[in-house]
Amino acid sequence: LSSSALQLLICLLLLVSSAEAALDTSQLNRLRCQVWEEIARDDRRLPQLVRLTFHDCVGGCDGLLDLGNNENAGLADPKSYVDTLYTQEYSSLISKADMYALVGTMALLKGADNVNGNNWATTPLTSLVLATGRVDNTASTPPARVFPDAHGGASATMVTIKNTFGLTDDEAVALVGAHTLGKASPQNSGFDGPWVGPGQTALDNAYYRGLSEPGGWQQEDQNPNGQTSATNPSGASKWQYKRVGGGPGGGRAEDDMNLNADMALYRDLDSAGISADGEVQGSCKTNSNNCALASTATKVTAYANDNNLWLTDFTSAWNKMTQAEQSGMSTITFTLSTISSGCTDALASGPSNSNTNGTSPPISTTAAPGSSGASSLVLGGYGSMATLVQAFVAGSLALCLGAMTLGSP
Repeated sequence: LSSSALQLLICLLLLVSSAEAALDTSQLNRLRCQVWEEIARDDRRLPQLVRLTFHDCVGGCDGLLDLGNNENAGLADPKSYVDTLYTQEYSSLISKADMYALVGTMALLKGADNVNGNNWATTPLTSLVLATGRVDNTASTPPARVFPDAHGGASATMVTIKNTFGLTDDEAVALVGAHTLGKASPQNSGFDGPWVGPGQTALDNAYYRGLSEPGGWQQEDQNPNGQTSATNPSGASKWQYKRVGGGPGGGRAEDDMNLNADMALYRDLDSAGISADGEVQGSCKTNSNNCALASTATKVTAYANDNNLWLTDFTSAWNKMTQAEQSGMSTITFTLSTISSGCTDALASGPSNSNTNGTSPPISTTAAPGSSGASSLVLGGYGSMATLVQAFVAGSLALCLGAMTLGSP
């Protein structure tokens, strides 16, 4: 190769390496619509995707979900769905870690929409940060993850959640409220029943209303005969609280349940004493009303009485959780109201760079909380990140060719 040709080749390689694709608002809306369509097909997907996000973020939202860890039992199917969608459409735009974080966030929006026909765009969830820039963990051996202990009291639960995600006390209490979605399954965890029944697809403060309602809860062992299973090879006891006869308001049903880690947010199980296998001691076991109130009971009551207060603190907690241990990531903050339009066009058009209404909504880029490198990006008349990248490459290519011409003998 001549020196000029070699210079041109190096220039082009540098351009290719620097001109990375990125997600724009139209593609983000398409992803939301795809997630919502899947939830419409099978509403179990909603809590599954939220759980997928949480479990990936324990240890740093890094896209490495270890299905060999019993804590992740039941996530193989939703992970397969997300991985397939990621490979088909989004692998060139974002990391898998980004994908795992985004699908759970989109599911939350649908959960808010499911509350009495409310529009999520009128709730504090509009402050959710839709972030990209996470780095995938490609280690061959997944690192150890420390999950909250379902049998633990408030001290263990709060410390684990606060330390893992860098949350305040209020945010830690708020994050657990995601248990308003979904249910525990014996084949996955050994526990059984929904936190909020009979449906588990509405994101509101019913979880806290149940904890703080009168009537009391009593503890029962879901594995009294010590049966073993793939996820419980030792046949350990599975103590959980069950409400007998339901309770006033909140849609609580007889089969609702709370783990020790839930009940401990409202009742002081630590002072009552908890055995190594999760059995609460004394009269606190037979009726939770016999327990003293926990130090976090005031916040549980506040959330039970004010859904917007809970959603505000939950949003703050979720934002911190989905950006935990990812220093220096570039956080793309989309104006959520610009992606709340219908899904027909978004799903029919396939990957594109235009929004469902044919316009390109504004987009800004800021650094994640606690990270460095804050920047501001204005797309101007380019309309989308992809178009801007294309213009950048074309312009830079012209510069490369010009430099080669000027530098040729």
